[in-house]
Amino acid sequence: MTPKGLILILGATLLALPDTSWGQRLLPWPVNSRVYRTADGLPEPAGISVTLAPQGNVFARHMKAAAISQLDGYSVGAIPAPDTGKGRVYESPAGQLWTVVVEGLQEFRNGHWVLHPVPEIAAEFRTRLPRLIDPIPLCPVRQDVVLYLLPDRLLQFSAEDQNHPHSEVMLTAAQTRIEKFSGMTLGRDGGLWIAGTRGLAKVSGPLRKLKRDGEWHDYLPPEPLQLHNFQELHLDDEGTITTLAESGTNQLKMLALFDGEHWSAEVVPIEKTRFAWRGPDKTDWAATINSFFEWEPGERDVVESEESPGRQFYDLAVEPGGAFWLATSDGLARYAPLTWRSPAPVRKINSLVRCLTGDAAGRLWFVAGSSLHCLHNERHREFPLPSVAPSSLPGMRALFPLKDGSLLFNADDQCFQLNPETGAFTALLARHPAGPIKPLGLLRDGRFCVQSLGSPPPRPSPHRPRPS
Repeated sequence: MTPKGLILILGATLLALPDTSWGQRLLPWPVNSRVYRTADGLPEPAGISVTLAPQGNVFARHMKAAAISQLDGYSVGAIPAPDTGKGRVYESPAGQLWTVVVEGLQEFRNGHWVLHPVPEIAAEFRTRLPRLIDPIPLCPVRQDVVLYLLPDRLLQFSAEDQNHPHSEVMLTAAQTRIEKFSGMTLGRDGGLWIAGTRGLAKVSGPLRKLKRDGEWHDYLPPEPLQLHNFQELHLDDEGTITTLAESGTNQLKMLALFDGEHWSAEVVPIEKTRFAWRGPDKTDWAATINSFFEWEPGERDVVESEESPGRQFYDLAVEPGGAFWLATSDGLARYAPLTWRSPAPVRKINSLVRCLTGDAAGRLWFVAGSSLHCLHNERHREFPLPSVAPSSLPGMRALFPLKDGSLLFNADDQCFQLNPETGAFTALLARHPAGPIKPLGLLRDGRFCVQSLGSPPPRPSPHRPRPS
């Protein structure tokens, strides 16, 4: 999107601030979100698991129905469900469907589920009681090849030779510093992220060429953060990983974020959290088994959903753009950010936005109330207007970014220049010897153009003798 387009969108949103301010917050389920139920084609409303495929398809398993719902963005279809298990269904880049059962893996082929016995998976079910929804995480990588994650190793199952299907160890927990494995997700580069007890591990893509001697990198949080037991991984469109972790000091649930270089974390301000993630506009979300919450990062003012899409929440899937899906007892719910919405750092502003502009540095400037505001890289700065300016606010006309990085604004017949570094305002002469002037705008070379509104003073006539 071009800077002008971004300014247009943000500007139109900011102009609507009085309708979407902190005191009048939108409910977590606005009109552009949706809950799918039997009337939409689901075999039953209660969903136990939900997954997103690389192609954009959504697959949901249900509490009782012997069918799997498939949503492709246009319609809701159904395919037969395996006879056993309620685990997640994963789709490969080639369109194959895979799921985990007690005996191993099942593949959906020619309208039927075909069992691939996997001794390693069967042994895992015998030695411990895996989770119902996602007993063993899967990641299909190419035709007839799927990765699966056990607590002590990552393995690759291949059925390319139908007569000799086999598993191969690709990585062991002992080869990393993150200890026991707990979850995995695809990376933006086609690689793979793995969560463990002490941190994260990653290998670059493409996964279809993954080898046993692949170059894995460990990422441990700084010791002062005291984080451990990392769980579900979610990747946003900026490449930041969000994951639910625990504090090593008080065992509180923490929302941990890693952008590839830096770690940060904050306490999840609710109890018995099942899921926690960062959603659109860097709003934080969390769900317990029967409640749904949102809050602003760094704050403890938690807002519980007043229009909950379900009585109980079982599973979560997050899209890279921030939209997310919830498998609930009353339907399959999708939340999407509003197209027109206030940027998170300025949602508490209640005043009407009078004018705005953007500069070459990517800053958005606007006047609201008796202050000049700046929004840049999700940071908000406020500059109180000079004491002589508020009386002219009704006549506030325009803001102009100047070539030197300063900002000029015009209110009636007054002009002021702001130095963003110091926050100082300077009053400029708004009158010309010929009369009032009107700021017009910037020329292509960055020069500022004004219009004289008066008549120029008379010039001495060359034929009239000069007074002595």
